[in-house]
Amino acid sequence: MQRHRMVLLSIVSIAAAFPPVVCGQERGIYVRANAGHTVGLDDSPPYAWVGGGAVTASTSAHTRFGLEFSYAHMFGPYSDYESRALLFTGLWEYEFNRGGRVNPYAVAGVGLTLYQDLLPNVEHYFDHSAPERAWETQRSLHFHGGLGIRLRITERLFLAPEVRIGFPALRSTVAVGYAFRR
Repeated sequence: MQRHRMVLLSIVSIAAAFPPVVCGQERGIYVRANAGHTVGLDDSPPYAWVGGGAVTASTSAHTRFGLEFSYAHMFGPYSDYESRALLFTGLWEYEFNRGGRVNPYAVAGVGLTLYQDLLPNVEHYFDHSAPERAWETQRSLHFHGGLGIRLRITERLFLAPEVRIGFPALRSTVAVGYAFRR
């Protein structure tokens, strides 16, 4: 757990330490809310609905750093599996076409996952007053990377469809965001 905190603290520190934006780029902070779907890549894939939000800030002509929070509720193909996860992620984005109406970008992130599985409760076999299933909690470090396209609707409002891969899941989301410019 201590190692996860140190990694997350390092990411936040690096993002905060970058100098102000250079090269005449529009300075600003982007805030977005996203929703989407994820599919597992291992043997029996869980399916999940994902939602969350992110805040990113310009750090150079093409890069942005930020923080993201996501919630995923997963379930198995035969309703035999259920879990939920909270993901706290430090984000890095590289924008290929800065300032255009259509702006493709690469995204990568690392962070902490708080994960709960609803599993059969062993105590139920010995004491029938105990619940049949119980939540088991785990913590882990997660990594992901992907591609997205920021489509400007107005000067400040944008849509951003995105696809990310990170073991063991493939995630696709669409975000609605707003650019606060300095």
